[in-house]
Amino acid sequence: MLKFGLLGAGRRMQDTYVRIIRALGHDIIGFTTRTPATAERFSTATGIVDAGSIDRLVAMEPDCILLCVNHAASMGLLRRILGSGIPILVETPIEDLSITLEVDRCRATVGVLEQWPYLPLEQFKEMLYVQGVMKRPYLVQNDCRAFDYHAIAMLRTYMGRSARPTLAMGQRITTMLDDHDGKTGQIDSWEIGTVRFDGGQLLSHGFSYACKSAPFRSIQTLRAYSADGTVVTGRVDDRSNDYEIIDVEAIVDGKHRKLVVYPHMHEGEAPYSILSADSGSLEWKNPYVGLGFTDHDVATASHITRMESVVKNGDKVLYNIHDAVIDQDIMSAIKHACATNKPVGFR
Repeated sequence: MLKFGLLGAGRRMQDTYVRIIRALGHDIIGFTTRTPATAERFSTATGIVDAGSIDRLVAMEPDCILLCVNHAASMGLLRRILGSGIPILVETPIEDLSITLEVDRCRATVGVLEQWPYLPLEQFKEMLYVQGVMKRPYLVQNDCRAFDYHAIAMLRTYMGRSARPTLAMGQRITTMLDDHDGKTGQIDSWEIGTVRFDGGQLLSHGFSYACKSAPFRSIQTLRAYSADGTVVTGRVDDRSNDYEIIDVEAIVDGKHRKLVVYPHMHEGEAPYSILSADSGSLEWKNPYVGLGFTDHDVATASHITRMESVVKNGDKVLYNIHDAVIDQDIMSAIKHACATNKPVGFR
């Protein structure tokens, strides 16, 4: 069991993080927030003690501080607690690219609560690469399935986070959408970006908000192409079903196999397992069965569970602030390339 201190007392802290931390059996020993009114509301709703200040929260010696505040204040507060020696989990996004220098200077342990690469289906995909069912991909694509840096975090996880970007290119396309009655009045604006990496890999990112709303835009996918396999997942007709498309094909023992993947579901909850018997009984098992967790709850719980190993064994966090900065930097480079129609290089 870990002792958590909370920095921030908003609705997301209360409704998501407090709920999940307690469901996992950990203790929350105190919190602090900016305004007395918010502190009183949060303390009344959760029963957690108001530490009254950041210094007092640190003095309570939590095993981990979870920071979840307005993103404009997030990095300033992170800087205040970096020298405490206490491991930190911080909410996304990480938009201050200089923060990694201060993290390194303080030798601080900082994890970022990015959920998308740790959704159940994404964890199963990672097993395909880690367990050698197929090689890491040389081409990864987001076709409107995921938004902004969440998409980049997922795609770069497929190719392996040791890959470093070298050049980004981008283009913005804007037009008006039509339907069978004529103009819909909806503007369709695409951001199309491609990023080259130091090992020759290519990342392709395409997103349009109209893909979520236009009735004639049904298919949204994430794709990864390896030298010996392909993984495609996404949605067709049900915008709430991430398991609608699961196409995994690979060369196994010298023969082509279309791997049948079974997500075993409880209604309204994350799957309790994702199984592919064709690839040597490869199976992702949900360690949180019985807790009523959604897919995103599972992803958040995965970060918190890893923090136990960080505190007790000195292991690495699941997704560190350096990776968060790289993924944010890639997305910023794509946006800049789209705005200027010029390539952007990385240092």
